[in-house]
Amino acid sequence: MADLEKLEKRLSKIEDRCQKLENINEIQQLRYRYWRAIRENVVDDLINCFSKNGKVDYGYGIELKNVKEITDFFNSLMGNGKTGFCPQGHNGEIEITGNDTAKGIWHVEVLHTKEGERRGVIYHEDYVKEKNEWKIAFIKNDYIYTQEVDIRD
Repeated sequence: MADLEKLEKRLSKIEDRCQKLENINEIQQLRYRYWRAIRENVVDDLINCFSKNGKVDYGYGIELKNVKEITDFFNSLMGNGKTGFCPQGHNGEIEITGNDTAKGIWHVEVLHTKEGERRGVIYHEDYVKEKNEWKIAFIKNDYIYTQEVDIRD
C-alpha cells in the first residue's frame, strides 16, 4: 500500500508541474497574440487579450483604468490604418502565483516605422484566468531607451 501512495503522490506532483507548464505556455501565447494584434492593426484581437477589469499604465501619462478606456485608446491609435508599430517581446519571466493568477516581466523592443524610432521597454504584467482563458489584468511599462533609426521604404 505504501508504494501505491508514493506513486499517487508522484503522479500528483507531475500533474501539478504539467499544469504549471501549460499555464506558462498559454500566457506566452497570449503575449504573442497581443503583439501580433498591434503589428497587424487588429483592435478586436488586441482588446480580447485583456481581462474584463483590465488596466494599463503605458507611461507618458497614459493610464487606462478599464477596458472601455483601453478600447477607446487603441481605436484612436489604430483606427486610421497601420500604426507603424512593430513590437518584439523576449526574455519573458512568468510566475504562476495562484490557480487563476500569474505575473510576468517581458523585455520588448518596439520599432515605430512611421516615427523612425526604436524603444526598449520592460513590461510588468499581471494575468488572470477568466472562463478558463488567461487574460492580461494589468500592464505597466518602464522605458529603458529610445533610439532614432533610419527606416527606408
